[in-house]
Order: sequence, then C-alpha cells, then structure tokens
Amino acid sequence: MLNYLGSILKCTGCDKQFNFDVPDCYGYYSNHSSNLTAFSDINNPLNDVTGIRHYCEVDSIPLLTSPCWCLHCNTATFIERLPDIDQYMKASALRRLPQKKARNHDIYDSLLELEDTSFALHYQWRLQRNTAPTCLRCGHSAYIPIDENRKDTGITHEECWNSPIECVSPLRFSMGHIRTSCYYALDGKLNSLHFDGAAVMSCMTDHPCQTDLREAGYAVIRKNYAAALDILQSLALDGIPAAMTGLGTLYQTGRGVEADDNMARHYLNKALEAGDGIAAANLAMLYRFGSDSINKDEEASWSYACIAGKMGIFLC
Repeated sequence: MLNYLGSILKCTGCDKQFNFDVPDCYGYYSNHSSNLTAFSDINNPLNDVTGIRHYCEVDSIPLLTSPCWCLHCNTATFIERLPDIDQYMKASALRRLPQKKARNHDIYDSLLELEDTSFALHYQWRLQRNTAPTCLRCGHSAYIPIDENRKDTGITHEECWNSPIECVSPLRFSMGHIRTSCYYALDGKLNSLHFDGAAVMSCMTDHPCQTDLREAGYAVIRKNYAAALDILQSLALDGIPAAMTGLGTLYQTGRGVEADDNMARHYLNKALEAGDGIAAANLAMLYRFGSDSINKDEEASWSYACIAGKMGIFLC
C-alpha cells in the first residue's frame, strides 16, 4: 500500500504547511446500495438488512487518487481518479497479450490483475457511473485539482489574508501499514469501513438514516471521532441496528473511545437482536481473537459466523 508522506503545500504568507489527509486504504466496494440487483449474475445471497453481500470483499478494485484541495473539507486531500472508458478498452486489448503488462504505472495495473468476470463487471460499473469524482474524506465533489509539477496551485489561504498556497516539493511515497480499508459505492459514496481485518462498520442500509451513517463513517475517516460518536449514539437511541453495530465496532477497535470489548459485545448483541448481520460477523471476530476481558472461544466464533452467513455476511 502506497502512502503519501510529507507536506507539499505551503502558504507564501505565514509559511504554514498543509499535510495531505487521506484514508489508509481504498477499494471500490463491489455492491452498489441503490442497485442491489447487480449481483444477480453471481447468484450470491444478499443481506436484506444491510444490503451488504460479503463481510470481506473479493470483487473490489483499488482506487487511484489525485491530489486536490477539497473546498468542503477546506484542506489538502485526495479525490477519486476514475479510469476513462478508453483505458478499459486499452486494458482489454492488453489482457489478450501473452504477457499482460502495462507500459507505465497507471490504472492498467489494477485492471490487468482482475479475473475476466471481475473485469467485465467493473467495466459495466464504469459505464453506469455518471457522477463526478468525490473527495475520499467527505464524499463531496467540490475541489481544486493540484498539479504537483506546478508551483502555483490556484489556492489561497483565507486565514492569511488570502495568500497564495504553493507546491514546495513533489509527493513522496512509501510502503505503509494498512490498518483501515475504506470501500465505496459506484457513485463514490462511502459504503463501509473495515478495521484491521477484525471488524466492519457499515453505512449501507435502506433506512432513511443512510446519509447520517455515511457522515459518521466519513467522520471516522477524518478521525473526528467525537462527531462519529454523536451521530451513532443518537441513531442507536432510535433503535437503528447499523448504528448499534457502528458503536460496538468503535468500542471493539478503540476508535475515539477506550477499547472495551464488553461494551462492544453489548452493542453488537443489541444490533444482532435487531437483525444486523454485520454485528454477528463482528462478534465472530471478537471471539476468534479474544482479549483481556473476553476469552478466545472458537466455538462461539464459529456459531456467530454461521449466524452471519445465514444473514448473507460471509467471513473469509
């Protein structure tokens, strides 16, 4: 996983530097919350509660990103870089060659690695995409692209009398440790967060609170855990299963709160009683690994995994 290091933006007035804020990992989530029939050809069960097909997705393609200044976040961050249709066409031609290899490092690398069925599906998804690229921190599309090869960014620092913000160094890359995977729908909106391979916070539901759940998810990405907790606690009081699972997940992973597996178990069990299959999958992982307060229990883990499977959520 490539991480972006260092600050490449700097105010010419006050010398303040702006770090690029970005999630640890990206991936297109293969399901689309408003088009659940997309999986009819795969013949896999869907979870009627959350709209999620799998706990761990295998049909996802890494997102390419472009540096930008998000006008909604008001900070340096990253926007989706969507492959053009002609890139799919060129990748399709390259896939027929004995040695499938792109001549340069771009979207082809990801497209060439896909199985034939997945490649065909992704091409169909791209044809359906009719929305603008979205910011990976907030889901909005208002942004100013940044060309790292140009000093002038076209951005001004409002807090410093609108002084110009300039690029001062090129982006540097390093292999980073993936801790949180973020999955997005076809329209670019956040669908779910996968924490350390041990828990999932889902934003996908047919309930009208979907927008609030996604905002809680984006708050977690921005590490604004107080805002995420406020949203989830309010929705949990209203009996929203996905919100209870979200609260349990934060306690399970220690995001914004002190890790507390007993509290995690409390909220996850309430969510499961309300019919959320993600809660069962998270409970399976909780008992699979155990902790200081909860003993490792493979039988309980398997039992919850089976419950999750019956609800359309599969562990891998």
